[in-house]
Amino acid sequence: RIGGGGSRNPSSSCIPGQLLPTALVPASSFGGITQEPYPQISWYLPPNRAEAVEIIIFLDVDGIENEQDQEIYSTWYALKPTASSPQNFPNPLPRQPLDQGKIMSLQIPANAGINPLEIGKLYRWEVSLICDMNNRTRDLPTKGYIQRIPPKDGLNTQLARANPPDQAILYANAQLWYETLATVIKMQRQSYQDPVLAANINTMWVKLLTSAGLESVAEQTLFLGAINPQQ
Repeated sequence: RIGGGGSRNPSSSCIPGQLLPTALVPASSFGGITQEPYPQISWYLPPNRAEAVEIIIFLDVDGIENEQDQEIYSTWYALKPTASSPQNFPNPLPRQPLDQGKIMSLQIPANAGINPLEIGKLYRWEVSLICDMNNRTRDLPTKGYIQRIPPKDGLNTQLARANPPDQAILYANAQLWYETLATVIKMQRQSYQDPVLAANINTMWVKLLTSAGLESVAEQTLFLGAINPQQ
């Protein structure tokens, strides 16, 4: 059950191309593993004409996606407010050109009254691209899963002695997807001043996403870094 992916693209969607919103998680069984109490989640938004993006995190009570699942956090961000948008529409994020997709990341906030993710419990996070605030049936959703495990023996000691690229490798070897992805995204965002470093980080980015079956996303997101709504 741990995995993610895109969604179907209805003919009336606000996406002009073929790529869909995609949770950046592998389809493999270990793909949603973390040891962090408040991990960072990330997803790809293709070029779009959407009004907003909504993020919801659920505790998956019984391993089946249903009404029993408990919503533990939700938020949403404006992409393209319109005259019909609600009065409480959030402040817009930086708007990128229509022909450019984006990676977005969200650190699950520790200061929003959310308990740390429980070890062994399964959580589902959903991201919906809102094409029309007045007609949510046009939403384009994607989802991923998180399962927290106990800290790996000795890993934190190794991480403290490692530079960021080696930290990403340590996380990957420990099969901690969310930490691996967050580390590579952070390096990608910080590498623009160093062309050699940027090339190395982009190679790592492509390898990481390709290993997760996200080749099409990797090709579209080189040099984009990630938008973090909380910054």
